[in-house]
Amino acid sequence: MLAWNRANPERVRASKKKGYDADPKKVNLRNKAWREKNPERVRQHWAAFHARNKYKEKEWSRKKRIKNREKNRATQKRYHAARPGLKNLWWTNRKAQKLRASLDWGEFNELVLREAYDLAKLRSKATGIAWHVDHIVPLKSRRVCGLHVFSNLQVIPGAENFRKSNVVWPDMP
Repeated sequence: MLAWNRANPERVRASKKKGYDADPKKVNLRNKAWREKNPERVRQHWAAFHARNKYKEKEWSRKKRIKNREKNRATQKRYHAARPGLKNLWWTNRKAQKLRASLDWGEFNELVLREAYDLAKLRSKATGIAWHVDHIVPLKSRRVCGLHVFSNLQVIPGAENFRKSNVVWPDMP
C-alpha cells in the first residue's frame, strides 16, 4: 500500500482532498484523536521539523511580525489599556535597575548621560527613525550585568538596539 501511495502521490492527494471536502469536521476529529493517542510521535515529528527549519523559522517569524505589525500594535495597546499598572511597574523596575547600576561619579556622569539622551532625540528628529541610548554591556542579562555610566553607553538606531537585545556585547564569551 505504501509503495502504491508513493508511486501515485497526485491520486492520494486528490482522494484525501475529496474526503476532507466532504466532511472536514470528521477528518479534523479523527486527526485530533490520533494526535491524542500518539503524543510521542507528534512530539518527534515537531522536533524533527524544528531541527530541519531552525534557520527558516526566525525569518518566518520576522515576516509574520512585519505582516501583522498594525494588528500586533492594536493588541499591545489593548493589553496595556487593560493593565495600566503593569507598564508602570515595568518602567519603575527599569528605573530601579538603572539606579542600582549607577555609580555616584558626580555631575560629570549626569551631564554625559543627559547629552547621550539628548543626542538620541536629536538624531531621531533629524533622520526620522528612532535612535536609542544603548548600554553596551546590558544592565540585566543572564551572563553579565553592566553599569549605567557614560562609558557603557552608545547611541544607535532603535532597530539595531532591538536586534542586539540584551544578549550581545563586546568580548562576550
